[in-house]
Amino acid sequence: MKNILIILLTITSLSSFGQIYSDCFHKLKLETDVFLSNLGGQLAVGDTVDNIMEAIESRQKRLIGCGYPYSPVSTFDKKEINVTKFNTDYVIVNFNYLYCDNCTNELEFFIKLKKETKKTITVIVFFKEKTDEIIELINKYKNEMYFVTDAGDYIENHSLGAGKPLNYILDNNKNVLYAKSGTGQTYEELKEAIK
Repeated sequence: MKNILIILLTITSLSSFGQIYSDCFHKLKLETDVFLSNLGGQLAVGDTVDNIMEAIESRQKRLIGCGYPYSPVSTFDKKEINVTKFNTDYVIVNFNYLYCDNCTNELEFFIKLKKETKKTITVIVFFKEKTDEIIELINKYKNEMYFVTDAGDYIENHSLGAGKPLNYILDNNKNVLYAKSGTGQTYEELKEAIK
């Protein structure tokens, strides 16, 4: 009985907003939260945008190999999915932003990856925007990927303070294989990650 209680307390302590984090993902998330709260919305003396970007990139690099959190979500059409439960070679988790052309243009990369690599790839795209704001994108791509809208909380809890677009590629064990944010990502980088 005591062991069951310890297991339940451990699971509860790793839960945040219904998400169960892997230890390393959880550690990096907490580190990011402290980093962002210390910024307090203002740069300290000596801080530069480059320093902040380096800190974010460092966390993304250290995320490689971490298990992705157990992540049940509802798609725009109320379908229940779990990011970590797809039986595919790869899962691409994309945090997107409607008003960023480079971000939304990446959706074509994912379709191209699925066709050219012949790997089984599940793509899940998260938007802060509501369904009615991105309905054109949904209608264009809904047969190729899952859309989660009004996902501000999810994005905040999983983005490690990174900007948009943010892509995670998970391997078939749902460990992070690739983590990168920003509009400079290329199709070639994504393809290289899943070779």
